Amino acid sequence: MQAKTTSPKFLVLMVSGSSPKVKEYKRRRHHTKDRLGCLFCRQKRVKCDRGKPVCARCGRSGVACRYETSYSAPVSSSSSQSLSTPLSALPTVLVNSILQPRLLHTAGPNAARQLPIQALLHHAAAQGDILGMPLTPPFWDLACRHPHLLATVLALAACRLRGLAPHGDRSYSVAECALKAVALGDFQPALAEPLTQSKSDALLFTSMLLNNLAFASLADDDKNDGYPWCGVSFAPSFLDDTSRQSSDSITGCTNPHTNRSHGLEWLALGMGLKPLLMATQAFRGAYSALTPIFAASDDESETFSRSHEDLEGAPAHWVRLVSSTRTSSVASAGKEWCLREPLGTLAAARALTPAPENGLKYSQFVGKLEPAFMELLCDRDERAMWMLGYWLGLIGRLGAWWSGGRVRRDGAAIRLCLLAKGVCERQGEEGEMWRRLMQDYDCVYSTMLA
Repeated sequence: MQAKTTSPKFLVLMVSGSSPKVKEYKRRRHHTKDRLGCLFCRQKRVKCDRGKPVCARCGRSGVACRYETSYSAPVSSSSSQSLSTPLSALPTVLVNSILQPRLLHTAGPNAARQLPIQALLHHAAAQGDILGMPLTPPFWDLACRHPHLLATVLALAACRLRGLAPHGDRSYSVAECALKAVALGDFQPALAEPLTQSKSDALLFTSMLLNNLAFASLADDDKNDGYPWCGVSFAPSFLDDTSRQSSDSITGCTNPHTNRSHGLEWLALGMGLKPLLMATQAFRGAYSALTPIFAASDDESETFSRSHEDLEGAPAHWVRLVSSTRTSSVASAGKEWCLREPLGTLAAARALTPAPENGLKYSQFVGKLEPAFMELLCDRDERAMWMLGYWLGLIGRLGAWWSGGRVRRDGAAIRLCLLAKGVCERQGEEGEMWRRLMQDYDCVYSTMLA
């Protein structure tokens, strides 16, 4: 039987008359695998320039540049130390490309060129974390995509360096003002844009940092580092009758609400965070970059997020304070309802250890405030003033760089104002209540003397 032959599936057409040559094998040069580059470049098997937080290749490609937080290189048995690569600051060129067009518009070409951007970046990166959240590459990636966040971080660094700079050096003051103007200029229109996860995180982070910046930003002539308590001349305007009279005489305005909240702008800004938190509630999931911040703002029992209407844990004389029918003015009557929640939060906060990791728990006090509380402060209601002053004392115990000036000034001024009202000289149970309250007030500030 004849075997069946099969034809080839394909034919190769040779157009060269010469016989094919085998390519000569060349040994590759010895090289080590780059374990310190970004994850994108390592996946593509290309050389990474290791620029942080965004390398050049990722910047050109428009992809998220991510690094391993640390790399421990293998070491010999004779050494037990591991090698790690710390995070570095953003390249100044990248930041300038993002912020320079905005700085030129707000500060002008001369000031924009003279801003110490490199020093601000170095300081921001050297801090290690901000608001309890490490400044990792994902954070810088978020900041580079949202210039209002990047400008706010650098403005906060400028505010810090302004306090450390030699007397007469105004460069950081100029940088702080210019960067804050850039941040606010981009932040306001961003509030009107449709929300995404990235935009939600950036808006919340910027708002929190702006709160810190407003709290820390005191004019040089408004500070008083002395102790004991500073003079009335350093009091915020909302505590000083003369400031209201002078303002009215200059403006010709006799409106009783004129200038009432001057000196409380930082608190109004902090209270404005509440509606933003409500608007971004849908993006508060596991994918949020702010998850560590939200986790640090409460404990496992949800002590600071739940209601404190029952004033559980508050001393008896504290409870008597919000049950008192005495008011500072007729306008304050009927607003006592807004005092219970923040007072209950104060009672929980006073039991905290004054440590940086508890800073966000202290801030829950501001989240409990209602507009009616601000009205009581503007009317110089004794109860609202005492509560604000006591909270400032708790914040001061943290020893944060941004809190000292305002805590000493406003806390001292509130104390003087209360004593001038004669609260400790009153008769009966009310006088006894106020004497104990002022003892608590002085006690929380006494730790700042150590």
